[in-house]
Amino acid sequence: GVSEAASTGSGNAGADRGAGADSAAGLPGLLLRLAVVGAAAGAGSGTAAIARGIAAGPSIDAVLHLGSAAANAYGVAPGQEAVHLLGAVSPVASRVPYMTLPGDRDDLDAYENIFRMPSEGSDEWYSFALGPLRVLMLFTEALSDDSEALSDDAAPPLSDKAERQLSWLRDALQLFGSGEERMQRPWLVVAGQQPMYCSVSPKICGHQAKQLRTTLEPLFREHQVDIYLSSRLHAYERTLPVHGGGLCSDADESEDPGFVHWPCGAVHILNGDGGEPPLHYEVLPGEWTAQRHSGMLAYGELSFSNETHLHYRQVGLGGEIRDDFWLEKRGLRAKSDDEEPFLEAVTWIGFATAVVTGTCAFVRWAHNDGLQRRDEALRTLQMELRVLTGMPAKMVGQAHEVERLVGHDQGIQAAEASAYIEAKRCREQAAD
Repeated sequence: GVSEAASTGSGNAGADRGAGADSAAGLPGLLLRLAVVGAAAGAGSGTAAIARGIAAGPSIDAVLHLGSAAANAYGVAPGQEAVHLLGAVSPVASRVPYMTLPGDRDDLDAYENIFRMPSEGSDEWYSFALGPLRVLMLFTEALSDDSEALSDDAAPPLSDKAERQLSWLRDALQLFGSGEERMQRPWLVVAGQQPMYCSVSPKICGHQAKQLRTTLEPLFREHQVDIYLSSRLHAYERTLPVHGGGLCSDADESEDPGFVHWPCGAVHILNGDGGEPPLHYEVLPGEWTAQRHSGMLAYGELSFSNETHLHYRQVGLGGEIRDDFWLEKRGLRAKSDDEEPFLEAVTWIGFATAVVTGTCAFVRWAHNDGLQRRDEALRTLQMELRVLTGMPAKMVGQAHEVERLVGHDQGIQAAEASAYIEAKRCREQAAD
């Protein structure tokens, strides 16, 4: 099944909330605001600083913590990192839902024991809803392969866990990505630790990212996912709308990167600013890169104004804004379960009707045109034969037509003869 609930990191206190629940959701012109924390581990001093910064900033409705919640660390007992993290983030997690997902360094046993997310059984993936938003949290480590032997174009061999996760994801996107559910919650965000677009690490941003794109992007495209959030690398990078490894068809790299208008694909945000040590860029950005910077202690603010506008900021601990953009998308229209097949059938019926009507009109025109051309040819032949044999021309058309066919003088004679014959016919009819 697909989970519907939302919970805090230390219990089951959260739930689906309406658009005007509390805090940011109650502000005029703002439905919902989330904080996004990436790759922040419990033992790092930066994690507590980020939590204090979030608590001191604008009111929020929930926190997304992407990876490293129960990271293994040298010299630290298993699970101790998760305990440290709970203490570090308590100023925020005690007030709003604190939603986590595991990453590549997390101790899964400790993670599952401490962070009780609304998943099915012991699965690491789940979904939750908040106001106008539906979020799908993935365990991307099960969907990627570190093996260098795999080609860039090859999808990684899937384990039983990966197959179960993909089956769940297909069902979730089918349910949440269309119909009445999408009308109720028009924004669809997917999060996972592994990035699909980045330019800071040749290995992770190369074949591993491409393999993950091969697995996930067709589903994202089909169900119109708006944002994909990731965190594994300790840096920040945001893309323009992308698909298939590059800019999607309608995206324009020359447009203002601070305003994304009617995106043709998902926008990807790599937010690893909570991780330590920070990483630095040593290669050129991709053609799809809208903004990037080396790692620093910062967090994201993801705000939703209505069903068509979202706003994202990357905020440093000193209050500086490291990235800022708006996204505007087309509005959604409600569809019943049977409406889409019905509309498709109506479209095909209309097309077939137009083809049949057009074909009949053409056949009718061709038939009438053929008759007209035949009559004209017969009249022309009769006139020419009478002229050549010296016989009086019988009027079979208008006088000017006869003149055009046989010449001016003979045309006058033919017209006079025709007038005489017509006058005689009229006298005979009068006598009768």
